[in-house]
Amino acid sequence: MNPFQKTSILIRQTLLFTSFDIVGKWWTFKEVISPFTRLYLITEGEGWVYYNNQEFHLTPGKLFLIPKFTFHSYKCNESMGHFYLCFLDEIIENVGMYDLYQFNYLVDARPEDYNLFERLNELNPGRKIINPDPATYDNKNTVLSFSQRNISQKISEVIETQGIMLQFISRFIEDSSPKKIVQSQSKTKLSKVCHFIEQNLNKKMTISDLSGLVCLSDDYFSKIFNDIMGVRPMEYINRKRIERAQMLLVTTNLSICQVAEKVGIPNNSYFSTLFKKFTLTTPEAYQKMHYQI
Repeated sequence: MNPFQKTSILIRQTLLFTSFDIVGKWWTFKEVISPFTRLYLITEGEGWVYYNNQEFHLTPGKLFLIPKFTFHSYKCNESMGHFYLCFLDEIIENVGMYDLYQFNYLVDARPEDYNLFERLNELNPGRKIINPDPATYDNKNTVLSFSQRNISQKISEVIETQGIMLQFISRFIEDSSPKKIVQSQSKTKLSKVCHFIEQNLNKKMTISDLSGLVCLSDDYFSKIFNDIMGVRPMEYINRKRIERAQMLLVTTNLSICQVAEKVGIPNNSYFSTLFKKFTLTTPEAYQKMHYQI
């Protein structure tokens, strides 16, 4: 079975914000990092976003995606009109969405995408970001407030909203060559291991625990995991632990010590060191940045 057919219905997304806005020269924010994904459809003007050591030029007719937990910066010289969509996303087949497929983050919009955004906003009124400064909405209280609005929606509206968001995500996934399809299938084969990791982030895990799941020697498993996932197993586990910690710091009232325990790093000093390695900031600074008094 084609991996796209198998996994597309398993992408789970929670809508936070959606609307239309025109930004100006003041749209200059640096080192923004969020627990949710951003998606833009540019209608007029231009702007720039910087992340992963790349410059993305946003111009009319372009769709742009900023994955969650990505350090990025914005710039606008004059003005830029755009539809926007912000959402939380969960794992696919227990492998992260951005780990499983190859994404192009800046692509051409289709004519129907404008209508899809109009319909998305019609289905979800009152989701506009009032103040576009990330510091005013990229915080625990706002994320919780807007995510809870989905609970009161009619099931038909929820399904249609999910369908629209899935269509938007599909725009960014690269058309797969036979080689890339094989790579995606290989990643899916590690789903048992990735599922185990996700379910046991609060516990100590060893290479032997993981290799035993797929009946391989420790060394061979580590090599296969690195070849397929692009990172060593323990590095992957630590990255997932810090991603979970970021989410907990934004969406719960747990203390930093409690969050460290929840993600299996009870040593607070090591937790802070590891957190800063992946996010370039401390847990304290991150929590303060995302907490609105």
